[in-house]
Amino acid sequence: METPYQYIQKLFDGGLIDMVVHETNLYSTQTTGKSINTNNAEIKTFIGIFVLMGVMQVPAYRDYWSNGCRISSVADHMTMRRFEQLRRYIHFCNNDTLDNADKFTKVRPLLEHIRTNLQTIEQEGGVLY
Repeated sequence: METPYQYIQKLFDGGLIDMVVHETNLYSTQTTGKSINTNNAEIKTFIGIFVLMGVMQVPAYRDYWSNGCRISSVADHMTMRRFEQLRRYIHFCNNDTLDNADKFTKVRPLLEHIRTNLQTIEQEGGVLY
């Protein structure tokens, strides 16, 4: 297999990022009347920050930007205010087309896209652990 970065790129490919950008901008417009105006590069950064937060844990997420505990690999790439905005509006589906019978309806498009990508990766590189 490739590097961890290349693996994550295959999981979160362009199609998935496009979908997240579209649904996030749509949701922010639906709730506030104004788009958050995110883009592919920013969503990739946002996902990267979440991956990094899983590895480099601090007591509270705001600590990544605080003077006493600042993590430059997070704070240098996105302001805390923007991170909080994206965290508030991040969306994976259109709320107007929810299937209330599906408990995972709000994340179903994300799960399906990742499942498809995992199947592709497994076919290319062998068994996943």
